[in-house]
Amino acid sequence: MKPREKHIGIVAVLAGYLYLFITRSGLDTSRDFTVCLFKRLTGVPCPGCGTIRATRLLFQGDIIGSVMTNPLGMVLLVCSVAFIALSVTDIVQKTDRVGQIATRPLRKWQMAVLLALVATNWVWNIVKMN
Repeated sequence: MKPREKHIGIVAVLAGYLYLFITRSGLDTSRDFTVCLFKRLTGVPCPGCGTIRATRLLFQGDIIGSVMTNPLGMVLLVCSVAFIALSVTDIVQKTDRVGQIATRPLRKWQMAVLLALVATNWVWNIVKMN
């Protein structure tokens, strides 16, 4: 199998699994259900708690419900769609921008922004729990 064909296959499978997982998974999406080991052990939600529910709500058109559940769900969806679009563009144009982005180290300010987003989201998850 040629590298390009392998790349196309990986993108197609990831996009399909992402769609199926979010829209068709049999997971209980009630507020009390969790697959998070951190929350099960500590009783405190992690920064990612609610991301699956938030993404499912987004697919169902409930933008406000999604953001209220976990704002990072929207970020995850946007990043996933951007990754798929960039991968398709790489395939068509025979470039490797995804590889270049993935191997480029983060700058200090980028790391600070990411950490601030995760910390803010974690505080949000803890506050809304009470």
